[in-house]
Amino acid sequence: MLVSVNTVALAVATPLFVYAFFLVPPAVLARDARSALTATAVGASAGVDPNPINTLAAQLKEKEASLDQREQVLSQIEDEIVAKNSSTNTIAFISLGGSLLLFLLVGLNFYFDTKRRRNQMTASGRFAIDLKRLG
Repeated sequence: MLVSVNTVALAVATPLFVYAFFLVPPAVLARDARSALTATAVGASAGVDPNPINTLAAQLKEKEASLDQREQVLSQIEDEIVAKNSSTNTIAFISLGGSLLLFLLVGLNFYFDTKRRRNQMTASGRFAIDLKRLG
């Protein structure tokens, strides 16, 4: 005779369930569940009478909150300034580059002009006539 696994499991589980039912009655389980649900809904709080220390701590927290808010405002203003200055910096670099280019061109013009004058002076000196020698 073969007994199925389901039958054996039911035969073992039924006495255990009856034993647990008589060990802890359902009324106790319901009461414990109700008190557990109530405990999660009700909070406990404790307070301290106001004194100079805890009022200073509260003032300090308020001051920190206002300083944090001011810091955020300053950070936003700083970001805006940086965004504006990035375009200004680009224009400044372009202007600086143009100024350096003009300075270089003026310097080259001065160099080539002096070189040309030296060449003209030597060329005119080569073909000059010495009047003392002739006379």
